[in-house]
Amino acid sequence: MTTQQPTALTPPEISISNLSLWRGCLRICHKLNLVAAAGTIVQLTGANGSGKTSLLRSIAGLAEPDEGEITWRGTALSGYESDYASELVYVGHQAGLDKALTPVENLMFYLGLKQTQGQAVTQALAYFRVDALADTVCGHLSEGQCRRVALARLLTEPALVWILDEPAATLDEAGVGLLETMLNEHSKQGGIAFISTHRPLAFKGRAIQCLNLERSE
Repeated sequence: MTTQQPTALTPPEISISNLSLWRGCLRICHKLNLVAAAGTIVQLTGANGSGKTSLLRSIAGLAEPDEGEITWRGTALSGYESDYASELVYVGHQAGLDKALTPVENLMFYLGLKQTQGQAVTQALAYFRVDALADTVCGHLSEGQCRRVALARLLTEPALVWILDEPAATLDEAGVGLLETMLNEHSKQGGIAFISTHRPLAFKGRAIQCLNLERSE
């Protein structure tokens, strides 16, 4: 067990050591080792059921691995004393929006209703070109528009680590281009991103790791 406590000078880094995941009696990830330092984008690919979502949830601290260890800034997530969640944003395969609320209301909810962040919300929606729909309830938006609203969270909640489960799902080509540009900028500024995808995204000269997960019987 790693016992080092992080400090402000501890470099941002996610380390995965000998990690194994099981779904019932089926092993979906075996003895995985990976290090993602500042500026790294990790693309996870693999068939449905290969463990991409399970791995992302473990990295986000939402589930413990069956075997092995994940550390952030040198400290195991399982014993992390600081607020690791404050340094990451997790966007799941589902958009995670309340369909009875507008895009603005959804993003303000995630921000804890901080009125001072209203301008950031407006700018984020404008980036993803859904600002004209800011006051339309999300139940009236298309799946692609809802995905754009969900991804706008990344621009309103500054975080070093982005964990994205199928972020390009339901996006059109223009939306995918906006996502790729945003990820490139995040990496350029020293951020870390873990992305599961069925269509590899395009990145320009960034530190890219590609990890293909395969079912293990």
